[in-house]
Amino acid sequence: MTSSHVIELPPKWRISSHLTACWPIDIAHTLELEPAERTDDDRILWGYRLTRDGKAIFEARDVGSPVGERLSTDAYLKAAKAILTFLITPSEDPEHLTPEQIDWREEHAEELAPFSFDDMCGYCGSPMHISPACSNR
Repeated sequence: MTSSHVIELPPKWRISSHLTACWPIDIAHTLELEPAERTDDDRILWGYRLTRDGKAIFEARDVGSPVGERLSTDAYLKAAKAILTFLITPSEDPEHLTPEQIDWREEHAEELAPFSFDDMCGYCGSPMHISPACSNR
């Protein structure tokens, strides 16, 4: 997917070594995001890579945005929270997960859950802003 304008990254985000937008969730976890393509029904299909201490835990291109969403800072924030929520939520179909992914989820899902909440910041606990954009206000 190409873009004709510059998108500002959310605060505390950076560009990863893979040249994708990267959300450093906590000291050990990062979530890389890229708009992979636009679907026939005008959704952004997001590619993502969740790592722990530099080791990939999840990597896919299977999360879509709402229909018609435009690429923006807000789109990155919403996609990051949706992807993290999806990855930490217990699956009804765990046979699609590797043993390492199951172990990771059991060990780290609870500690990462606050970063996906809509009503509080996982960084500082404030109800005034969402986790991915926290600037320690």
